[in-house]
Amino acid sequence: SAGMVKADREICPHGHYCPMGTSNPIGCPSGTYSPYTAQNSIGTCITCSEGKYCSGTGNYQMTSCPQHHWCPAGTNGARSNPCPPGKYVELGGQISSAACVACLAGHYCPGNVSPIVCPAGTYNSAQGIDNVYSCTPCNAGFACVSSGMTAQSTTQCSAGYYCPAGTESATQYP
Repeated sequence: SAGMVKADREICPHGHYCPMGTSNPIGCPSGTYSPYTAQNSIGTCITCSEGKYCSGTGNYQMTSCPQHHWCPAGTNGARSNPCPPGKYVELGGQISSAACVACLAGHYCPGNVSPIVCPAGTYNSAQGIDNVYSCTPCNAGFACVSSGMTAQSTTQCSAGYYCPAGTESATQYP
């Protein structure tokens, strides 16, 4: 049957199509796949489903979209659609940017990663920040002793010590 068999009489492999008289299989284009053998036209290549991607050519199966990303139908690469800075999504297989949620208070999200805690000496009460410089230094006279704080610390500097803005311990500066 025309196109189902290459010119050398081998069956056209999955992930490819072989128009009549073709000596080399043609890979389904990026963003598509074909789990079937013996296909004869590009029309037999199937668009990758939402939540999946198909990178490169000649795909015979889809791959689940990775965490921190979303994949609409026809996505052609694992890292094509990352959550924007200030947002994140932990689960893979997402189908739209609506899955990306605001970064948690006490954290920052630079993009493509899980939330990162604001370091000791800082705090952050806002959601959706995208860099460590948005973590607010603890007020002078106080120490922010743990990472991921969501409010200004009430830990006062110890007697005989001073605490400039951003101090991590009540006894950090004698």
